[in-house]
Amino acid sequence: MPHSQDNSIRRHGLKPAWAEVVLAFLLAAIAGWIDAVGFLHFGGFFVSFMSGNTTRLGVDIGHADPLLMLLPAVVIACFVLGAFAGTLIYRGARGYGGALVLAVVALTLCAALVLHGRHGIEAVFAGLLAAAMGMQNTAMQGVAGHAVGLTYLTGNLTKLGQNLALMILGEDTGRKCLLFAGIWAAMFSGAIGGALAHTRADLAALGPVMVLLGIIAILRAAYVRMRH
Repeated sequence: MPHSQDNSIRRHGLKPAWAEVVLAFLLAAIAGWIDAVGFLHFGGFFVSFMSGNTTRLGVDIGHADPLLMLLPAVVIACFVLGAFAGTLIYRGARGYGGALVLAVVALTLCAALVLHGRHGIEAVFAGLLAAAMGMQNTAMQGVAGHAVGLTYLTGNLTKLGQNLALMILGEDTGRKCLLFAGIWAAMFSGAIGGALAHTRADLAALGPVMVLLGIIAILRAAYVRMRH
């Protein structure tokens, strides 16, 4: 990085591109972990993959089963509300927006576990997990200048395929391919970890990612403060 560009980063508190990429990989792995735990707990429903839940909702409506309709409908609505709330938090907190969003995500996961332990209402538990995933998507406003999804993969895989084609045609898209492939690999790895942890610890498997989210939030806030 040129010296003048490095000085600009120090003055304005911007994150270097590599830090954004590492953070995106961590958040994608966390999303995969949480989605795997949710999928196993709810018997085939997702807490971050809304395309799958939309299909499930359509099938349940087609079968006219109101009980089965409830869970995917609640999850989809709460995911949208989470993205709505996360955007307001991010914009309202200015430079600390990303850190505050991640802190709220961690607290939402904690609240979900506590309420489920006391009352065992599955729709509330699923809704809070989905809201946390919706919020997590707003914690980063792009990665190294590219729009990416941090809790779902369809768009990222589409962009991976497009950029692979462009690379074959001679365009310099290798780094973009690595970014989108890396996010896929991170979420895939997180899903494996979440499944293994759920097998051994059931819903307590969410504990490590709550702690990790809290640590990331603190480090991100400290970074912003240091740069200012």
